[in-house]
Amino acid sequence: MLGDPSAVTDWEPVLAFANNTLLTPAIWSSMLERRQQDMLPQDVASFLGYIHHCNVERNRRLRMQLEELVGAMNASGIVPTLTKGAALLVCEKAERPTSRIMRDLDITVADEERQIAERCLLQLGYAPIEALGWGRSKDVGAVDLHFPPGRYPQYWPSPSLAERHRREVEVGRGRACVLSATLQAQHWIVHDMLKDGHLWNLHIDLRNLFELYRLSTGDSAIDWSELRILLSDPLGRAMLTAQRLALASVFAIDLGEDATIPAWLKLHHTLRRNEYHPQLGYVVRSAGSVAWTMRTAQIQWRFRGPWRELPARFIRKGQKVLATGRSKEI
Repeated sequence: MLGDPSAVTDWEPVLAFANNTLLTPAIWSSMLERRQQDMLPQDVASFLGYIHHCNVERNRRLRMQLEELVGAMNASGIVPTLTKGAALLVCEKAERPTSRIMRDLDITVADEERQIAERCLLQLGYAPIEALGWGRSKDVGAVDLHFPPGRYPQYWPSPSLAERHRREVEVGRGRACVLSATLQAQHWIVHDMLKDGHLWNLHIDLRNLFELYRLSTGDSAIDWSELRILLSDPLGRAMLTAQRLALASVFAIDLGEDATIPAWLKLHHTLRRNEYHPQLGYVVRSAGSVAWTMRTAQIQWRFRGPWRELPARFIRKGQKVLATGRSKEI
C-alpha cells in the first residue's frame, strides 16, 4: 500500500493476500491517494476498483443503518459511543471515505443503559445472533453492543478520562460520541493483542494494524506519551511495544525511540514477521496456536464459575469460534 506498484511482477499472490487480510479496498484507496492507479495492469486496476466500489456501497448502507440506530437511541435518551469501524464511518471525509471492510458496527452504552439500548434494537426489528451480536436480514452487517468496562476493566478509560477524550459528532440527525485518536489506539491495541490473542498466537492482523497506522498519521495523531501511561502495566507495555515494532516494520514510520526493548519482545517480533515464511512459517504458526490454546484455557479456568456450568460454557465457546470463523467469509 505504500510501495512502488511498478515493482510488482506477479499480482496474483499480492491480491490473494490482500483478500485474505481484507485490505483489497485499502490498496485501491492508497493508489488513488498517491495517483498511482495508472501504474497498475488493466485487469488489476479493474479488480481493485470494483472491490473498492462494492465496499464503498456496503459502507454507505452501514452508515444508514448506524444513523437509524443512533437516532432511535437518542430518542430514548442515550448518546452512544462509537468504536472501531463505526467511529471510522462517522469520522470519514467525503474525499477520503474509509476503505475498511466491516463485519459489524461496534456501539458502546453505559451498563445502566443496556436494557434501553436492547429495547431500541428489538423495536427496530433486530434479533440477537449467537456470538455475533444483533442482526436483521435486510442489513449488510450486525450490531455489536458493548457495556464497559468488560472483562478487562484496567484497559477501559475511567469516566473522567473518557470525558476529556470524547467528542460528540453528528450521525445523520442524531448525535453520538467518538474517542480521541489516543483512546481509539488503546482500544485497537487491547482488542487486537489481548482479546483476539495476537500477543500469544504471533499473528499480525494487517487490517487492524493499518487502521492504527492511519490513526498515527491522521490530523489528530496519537499521543504516544499518554498511551504509554495508559498501558503502563507489564502486559500493557508488552502489547504497546509489540504493535509499535509492527508499525515500524510494516509501514516504515518513525515513532521515536522506545525504552530498552526486552530481548523476548525482539524475538516475539521476529517470529510475528515470519508467520508466513516458507520454511519457518509452520513452526511459528504452530507455536502461536499452542500458546493461544494455553492462554484461552487459562482464561476459561479463571472465569469458570460454578463447576456445573463449565461444560455448557465450553460448548458456547466452541459455537462462538465456529460462528466467528463463518462471519469472516464476506
